Amino acid sequence: MTKEFATTFGTIHISTNMTGKLEGINALSTSVVMNMFCQARRCISGSICEKCYAESTVTRYTKLGQNVAENFEILTNHLLEVMDFPFTPDLFFRIEAFGDVANEIQCRNYIRFCRRNPQTTFTAWTKNPAIWDRAFAIEGKPENLIMGLSSMFVNKPAEIRWSWVDFLFTVYTAEYAIEHNIEINCGGRHCIECRRCYTKHDGVMIVNEMLKSDLKKYARMMAKKIATA
Repeated sequence: MTKEFATTFGTIHISTNMTGKLEGINALSTSVVMNMFCQARRCISGSICEKCYAESTVTRYTKLGQNVAENFEILTNHLLEVMDFPFTPDLFFRIEAFGDVANEIQCRNYIRFCRRNPQTTFTAWTKNPAIWDRAFAIEGKPENLIMGLSSMFVNKPAEIRWSWVDFLFTVYTAEYAIEHNIEINCGGRHCIECRRCYTKHDGVMIVNEMLKSDLKKYARMMAKKIATA
C-alpha cells in the first residue's frame, strides 16, 4: 500500500505497508536498481551490497518496483519546493528504505520534505555521504533529520569524516562478532519499538547488526559461548 501525492512532474509514492523490522514506519524511497552507485557496489567483494536485500525486494514486487522507479525519476531530476511536499502525521519516518541518494537534487528534496514536517523525526541511512554533505552546505541540516552513515564492508566500520553523522551502522558476520566481542544492538525487533536510530543521542552512536543469513548461527554460537564461560 502507498500514499501518493501529485507534483508538477508526476506522482510520488510513500510506502505505508512496510514489513519485517520496518513494520509500522512509513518510507519515501527510490529504486536501488536505478542508482549507479548502488549497482557499482554490488560488484565489490566483501561489501554488504553484494547481498542487497532491497534489490531482491523491488524486483520481486512489481508495483513496488514501479513506484520507487517513478520516485527516482522525479526526486533526482526536479527540485521541489518545501510546500510541494505533503504533511505527514507520522512520529517517525524512514528516508530511503530501498536505495540511497544519487545526487544533490535528491538530498535537497529530502531535506525540504523534513522541513515541511518539523513534527516528524526522519532517519536516513547512506553510503554516499559526500552527496549529502554538498546538499547540507546548500540547504543546512534540519533538526528533525537523523543521519546514519552505513558501512559498505561487512565487519569493517566506515571512517566518519562528517560532523553531521549521528550514528554509524555496520553489519557483522557471526564468527567475527563472536571473536571480536562485537555488541549486536540491532535486529530481532521492530524499529518502531526500538527507536534507537530514530532518537537523538550525544555524539556518534554505534549501531551493529548481524548479517541476516547468520542470525541462527549467531544465536547458537552465543549460546555455546555463554554455556562454556
